[in-house]
Amino acid sequence: MRFAHIADCHLGAWGSHPELREMPLHAFDIAVGRILEANVDFVLLAGDFFDSSMPAVDILRFTVEQLMRLKNADIPVYAIAGSHDYSPTGKTMLSVLEAAGLLKNVHMKWIEDKSGARIFGVEGLRGGLDRETFDKIELNRSLPSEAHYDILMFHAAVDEISGMKGVSCSALPKGFDYYATGHVHNPTQRALGEGLMVFPGPLFPTEFSELEELKYGRFCIADVRGGKTRVSEERIEFAPVRVIDIKCEGKTPQEIENEFANEISDVNGAIVLLKANGTIVGGKPADINWRAITERVQSAGACAVKRSVHLSTKEAETIAVDMTGNLEQIEKAIIEKHSGSDFEQVRRLMDVLAVEKVEDEKNITYEERIKSGIKKVMKLDA
Repeated sequence: MRFAHIADCHLGAWGSHPELREMPLHAFDIAVGRILEANVDFVLLAGDFFDSSMPAVDILRFTVEQLMRLKNADIPVYAIAGSHDYSPTGKTMLSVLEAAGLLKNVHMKWIEDKSGARIFGVEGLRGGLDRETFDKIELNRSLPSEAHYDILMFHAAVDEISGMKGVSCSALPKGFDYYATGHVHNPTQRALGEGLMVFPGPLFPTEFSELEELKYGRFCIADVRGGKTRVSEERIEFAPVRVIDIKCEGKTPQEIENEFANEISDVNGAIVLLKANGTIVGGKPADINWRAITERVQSAGACAVKRSVHLSTKEAETIAVDMTGNLEQIEKAIIEKHSGSDFEQVRRLMDVLAVEKVEDEKNITYEERIKSGIKKVMKLDA
């Protein structure tokens, strides 16, 4: 038996960065090609297939085209929703793809594959709300089955492995041969009982820090022979990452600009990450001409330029621009500090209000959809 395990595709990510927006799509195109070459029996999509619950039409069209390649090759796709796929109203675009026969959603049910594998899935929710789901799982292993290999697919951090608050190993159902998970973008393989737990990592990095640390996307191919599972990592690297890190302590804005200019080399075709840290003198962080620096990097052939700036002055030590943190963690800290409100409820309301109007959707339909989501979160339904 051989299968592919993909997680955190985030198709539609980098929407406000045109030069990077196509890269997650390109990564999925490459992954599908390699999967077809590997002659796998099936594919697991372990959550966050899309970057939002309402992806744009062009993203959907691309996704359908790629899934059709797998369908035409008679390779079934088993999927669960992740925290990004899942809408505040409880709907997910996976249901549309399932209705079209392009994948099967395995949330809270067993699906048996002709290869001899049996898959059970648990979808991922925002804010760790899926922790409660694991307490309610009832696995009916007595169902008639010829399967000899059990897979649990879920989308959540694992306390003992990921360093993030999530699901405890003790809360996970025992006795599975393979635990196919996602959500945590740090590639990890770890034994769990007699089975193997795998976080494949993102198909393409989704933020500055991931581009710096991971540098490329990846997914996994698992081979099962004689009861043993061997997992190999498939790297997707089509643009090298070049980091230009300037230590700015005690330097003037002009000196910083000059240092960046001197470091620009070997950037043709690369994703270039500009980093600046320290307390500057003789000016303010705003005095640095970032546009000129960016244009110089682009003229040297870079395919994309991103920056992470942590600068302050002696007169204003608190001035800082942080573009590397986890957005959800930052939102949570701000909400808890200033609102005194329940974070999960505020987060759900934010998700509802962030839902975009669908192409050709009437205003009144869109407004009613938002109102319905708010009522559900606030428990105002009669």
